[in-house]
Amino acid sequence: MEDTSQQLYLKAMQKMKEDDFSKYLIKPLFESMGFYRVDFYGGPYESGKDLIAFVEVPVNKTMSYAIQSKKIGEESNTSEKVILGELVFQLRQCFTNPIKLHNGEEVIPDQVYLASPYQISIRLIDEIHGMLSIDRKKVEILDGPLVIQLLKKHKPTLLEKLLSVDDIFSTQDSSQLCNIELMSALNQKDSIHELDCYSDLAFFMGTIDSNVLLNSKFTIKPDKFQVTRGKWELFERTVYIPLKFLTTIEPLNQDASSILIKYNNEYSVFISKENREIKRSIDQANQLLAGNISFIREVISELETSINNITRHKLENANLVIMIQSVTNLKNCLEASFQEKVIEDFGTFINANKIHDLAKANARSLLPKIVECFKKAKASQLQSIELRKLRDEYKEEPKIEYAFNSELINSWLNERCEKYKVDIKAINSGDNSVDIFRFLNDTQTTLNVLDILVNKMEDSEKVFSKEVVMDSIGVIDGLSTSPFRLFDCQHDIAVYGSAGAGKTTTLQMYARKLELEGNRGVIYLPLNRFLNKVDMNFDSKTKNYDILMSMILISKSLEPIRENIEKLELHLQNKKRNKIIFDGLDEAYVKFPGIIEAINFFKKKFDNIQLLISSRDCVSYLSEIDFLGITLMPFSETQLYSFIQAWFKDKNPALSEVIIENIKAKKYRT
Repeated sequence: MEDTSQQLYLKAMQKMKEDDFSKYLIKPLFESMGFYRVDFYGGPYESGKDLIAFVEVPVNKTMSYAIQSKKIGEESNTSEKVILGELVFQLRQCFTNPIKLHNGEEVIPDQVYLASPYQISIRLIDEIHGMLSIDRKKVEILDGPLVIQLLKKHKPTLLEKLLSVDDIFSTQDSSQLCNIELMSALNQKDSIHELDCYSDLAFFMGTIDSNVLLNSKFTIKPDKFQVTRGKWELFERTVYIPLKFLTTIEPLNQDASSILIKYNNEYSVFISKENREIKRSIDQANQLLAGNISFIREVISELETSINNITRHKLENANLVIMIQSVTNLKNCLEASFQEKVIEDFGTFINANKIHDLAKANARSLLPKIVECFKKAKASQLQSIELRKLRDEYKEEPKIEYAFNSELINSWLNERCEKYKVDIKAINSGDNSVDIFRFLNDTQTTLNVLDILVNKMEDSEKVFSKEVVMDSIGVIDGLSTSPFRLFDCQHDIAVYGSAGAGKTTTLQMYARKLELEGNRGVIYLPLNRFLNKVDMNFDSKTKNYDILMSMILISKSLEPIRENIEKLELHLQNKKRNKIIFDGLDEAYVKFPGIIEAINFFKKKFDNIQLLISSRDCVSYLSEIDFLGITLMPFSETQLYSFIQAWFKDKNPALSEVIIENIKAKKYRT
């Protein structure tokens, strides 16, 4: 694969003037390699030397170097034949004309370098030495690729200055596009290149797997529900608005504004002055009634205590029967809530036994309290009548009532399931006419709706049900197409799979494919490699998003400071159809749980950027990732054999057949 970053560096150097190339690249490069008194010598009296430099060597010796810079080589606009004679003349001057030292002495250069921002061919090197004709004198070549190699090693900051901000962020480090862990396990140096074989793909959103679209019938009930204003606001935010947006239909029998108008009208009556007055009267009546009931219960308790004492000690008391019957009447009043008939019976008992007269004659007995209880019972009867009237007039705090438009939603869900089945069948049969972007959007929308109905609604089982369709039992979900076809459609995708399923390799192969096609709009970020390079002892005010941006900057060899974050933001805002690949989310999450919030915030901020992420599928945070999930399913037997054959195609085809036969033999034994 062509090293895109090297090509950018070469083009940047080639745009420089020769003197600038000498002064601002070659001079500081030699200084960083340990040379001293590196002086720019160019001009009309240079005698072939653009730079001179010195270096100390063992045994107290100083060696002198002359460097001639020339924009010559492959792809240079200047004809080599035109400048070759002049170049050889200048190089001959380097070898023959002495360098005047600072102490006045003169020395012939020990070594001469030819520096060029272009790549110099072997043919040109041979021509130069053939025309030089100086015994035992050899010109060392510092062509563009070698200059870049030396700068990376000794002065990498110069490379950063060569490129524009856009160039830096659009340059992919090819060394990152290698599954280091897998290569180590395979004891292999070279990375895996694209293989035209892949496992089937399944989809999910939140906790909803696309398999349910193949074998289920969904039903939402038309029942009415009543909720408080607070619960309605939660329902509206997490269920109603998302459902309406995703389905483009009205999910309720009435739209939210109509429901709220009805509620607000009822609430206005509830908080009106008249209703508050009624409530105050109800409270007063309840208070009086509670006082009467409390008094009657206390008297009942006193009567029962007195009756027990009389009977236990066998005392004479002419009013014992009256006391016993009074207790019965009072209890009847309480149990019947002071109904008119019970009060009348109590009054008949009072009059028949002339209890009013007895109470006057026995003022220190309990008889006066029995009379008082009768008065309070009659008052309570009137209070109960008034209380019922007030309660009929009073308007309680209203609740918001709603019901789902079940017929419309059920129809929408079942149509989507049928469409998914048709699309899967068409794609798997090789029909390229299916719009993949539309298919992914439809699938994500359907799974999103199901996720809302199952996971976002309170007591969802009371509203939503799923029935397995009998004729689809045993149907297995799976999209048989290259994941690259899905990635190309600019849809945000989370790639899931178990350990070793091929998540990292798939994403790296995709990034390499884009690089080979000349697409510079991709950033591949292996999160686990760069998270450790971010200072996690950050200030509490630092956002999770800033840490994510810092990792991107570090991957580009840029300092993670605010100025560079702003440059990266500007770059991303101005780009369309760019892609960022966040690989290894599960490993990063263990060290940095804020990574989920950071990625979701990043997506909202840069909705023009396509995000591809990878993670194992056994993690707890799946529902927090607002992307369509693609699961790399295990290889089928046929897919496994195809992979093995493709892997060994250019290495050892015969070995692939041996491995396949061993796998088959093991399968049959088990």
